[in-house]
Amino acid sequence: MPIRFLPFFQSNSQRFVGWIKERLAPFVEKIFDSPVSKDKGFDQILKSRYIVSLNTARTIEEAEVICLAESHNRDDIRLQNAHTIDALYRKGDLLLVEELSDQKISVPLPVTKHIQSPIPVKGWDCPLQHVSGLPWFMTALHSNVERNESMMRSIDEALQEHPRVFVIAGRLHLYDRDPLLPQCPESMMEGIKKIREFLKTKKSIVLVPKANLSTGS
Repeated sequence: MPIRFLPFFQSNSQRFVGWIKERLAPFVEKIFDSPVSKDKGFDQILKSRYIVSLNTARTIEEAEVICLAESHNRDDIRLQNAHTIDALYRKGDLLLVEELSDQKISVPLPVTKHIQSPIPVKGWDCPLQHVSGLPWFMTALHSNVERNESMMRSIDEALQEHPRVFVIAGRLHLYDRDPLLPQCPESMMEGIKKIREFLKTKKSIVLVPKANLSTGS
């Protein structure tokens, strides 16, 4: 091929490849049973790092609620979740986080410090002092139903103003196959069942980091 035609050929071949990718994307998603509609590479990263614990959306791009479980003492998990939020972020999204009641936050928190995207943040939790006078850890264990009900209300309210909501919560709020559940009060599982039944009424995805399961909640 003459050198003078090379730039023209390269430019048009790139357009053709882009056109083919766009037309084949729905079929590629179906073949790979993918919760991610960006590309196969992102999908494989997601599958390698997360358990898809619940999925009522055809793709992660279609989901209106994306829940990311975490371990509160694992900064590497928080970094992983931050990268996932940054990769998926769209203008108009909202992030709901644990341990704060219904209020907007402008300062970085331990759970949000790694997030680079300009996603607004609010709390989904109920005020812990209204739950009981127990120490925080025991309060968290014995108030899972009440706190998950607060999460449900916060998600419903957020979806009235935002097209998509991310939720970060300890995995014992979301994951019904957690290895720690046999050690927990029955109310813990009751709270998990409530939130999962609620999420099934939405286009939702619950992602549990695989590394999460090696430590406590």
